[in-house]
Amino acid sequence: MEKEQPSIYLSGCSLHLVHIAAKKAAECLPPVDDILVDIYYYFNKSDKRKSEFKEMQELCDLEQRRMIKHVCTRWLSIGRYGFNYIK
Repeated sequence: MEKEQPSIYLSGCSLHLVHIAAKKAAECLPPVDDILVDIYYYFNKSDKRKSEFKEMQELCDLEQRRMIKHVCTRWLSIGRYGFNYIK
């Protein structure tokens, strides 16, 4: 291909490059458990944020739920989307 078209640029598999970039980015993030606890405290420490969370559930026509804090011994608190809510 380079003989036929000398100005061509071959960069390799684009999906492989995206995978490498995502892997490197994920290595910079804190553990998922820490993120879940941070999210919990972000809402738990502010009545305004809790109220906005409730309003968002109403706006999206979702069942009203509240967050529970993830702890290592509460193995059921990690669900399909990272953390579950309880009523």
